[in-house]
Amino acid sequence: MNLIQELPRFPVIYDRGHSKLECRVRIYEIYRPKPSQPRKLVLITELADNPGKSITNAAEAIVTRIWQTCPLGSEQPIYIEHYSRIPATGRNKPIIDRFARIIPIWNNRAQAIDVSWEPFTIEALIKLIRDDPREAQPIPQEA
Repeated sequence: MNLIQELPRFPVIYDRGHSKLECRVRIYEIYRPKPSQPRKLVLITELADNPGKSITNAAEAIVTRIWQTCPLGSEQPIYIEHYSRIPATGRNKPIIDRFARIIPIWNNRAQAIDVSWEPFTIEALIKLIRDDPREAQPIPQEA
């Protein structure tokens, strides 16, 4: 794993320029299928003082701006949404970090037009960072 870029307050303009949010973006090199094509992982963290929409509600705008402005190479990175220190549901539950993989759907102009999410555990995220990302599996959805 290699942290190649950290943007502590990454600004994103959305809603046709009428709104702005800020999030933390960290870009990691996680796997090299070929030495000339490192794979990237983009960790997008909600800031406690974010002035705009949540990273979940603005995911399309965020991943589009990251793809268009950051040095990611030719292969789409793995995008991970991160909420820090979220109280778990239920009485006497610990405060936890929550992660989800963002899966963008792109148009022909390099804009994310929709996204879906896969829940991830911290263990799956660590595996993505340390090992071959093809081996990391999302946690199953509860019925």
